Amino acid sequence: MSAAHAEADRAAPVVSWPALHAYADHGLVVLLGLASGLVRALSAGRPDVAEQLLAPWRELAGERLRLEAVYLGRQGTGADSLRLAARTVGLADQFGVRTVPANGAP
Repeated sequence: MSAAHAEADRAAPVVSWPALHAYADHGLVVLLGLASGLVRALSAGRPDVAEQLLAPWRELAGERLRLEAVYLGRQGTGADSLRLAARTVGLADQFGVRTVPANGAP
């Protein structure tokens, strides 16, 4: 993350797949949260797309992959909703990925 921030020069930091692969065997832990394409796909009711997006992350991080589940009392299926949190936990359970319950700090 430090290298990504250093190279970003005030833009949003981006870590390339080659860089992620370079650190994958050095204890890299990956947390996919609300901004990830995978969770956005679940929010849109597309578990099939979420499953496809999960595959390369599982290959990269293996047992060190985590999915963030956030519930802040919002209705519907979007961010901070119980339905999205449940969908996230369900997908994680289906594929043996650990979940991280979070409070969605602003």
